Amino acid sequence: MLQKNLGIRIDVDIIPFTTILEKMNNGSLSFYRRSWVADYPDASSFLEMYYGKSVPKDTLEASMINTSRYQNPIYDSIFELAMKAPDEKSREKLYQQCDQILIDDAATLPIFYSEYVRLVKANVIGFPINAMDYRDLSTVFFSSKK
Repeated sequence: MLQKNLGIRIDVDIIPFTTILEKMNNGSLSFYRRSWVADYPDASSFLEMYYGKSVPKDTLEASMINTSRYQNPIYDSIFELAMKAPDEKSREKLYQQCDQILIDDAATLPIFYSEYVRLVKANVIGFPINAMDYRDLSTVFFSSKK
């Protein structure tokens, strides 16, 4: 499809996951698919992957966090401000600016995201739903009311 519509020829090479990680970290892949699940409920868990100051100056050294080796000093300065922001509202505005820079620079190509649907009977009480999809079942109980 890429060849037909855009004139781009891509060879798909299926390699072991450990080799993919090594090649990603060393910057020797020109294109790869990657997924990420937040470590904690904050946008910085995703935005940190594009923080340019985490990219080693030595191009032969592995770049563990920012595997794309994306660098933009404006992005970095806004990201740093967000990390120091005193409240969630101002941090969110800065995160949105970072996100827009990534979009404008085409630093990443989001192709899908996960979405969960939970069906819970009406008599199940205290079943938490949160962005991290963490399930603390110690607060869940069944009600005799329907």
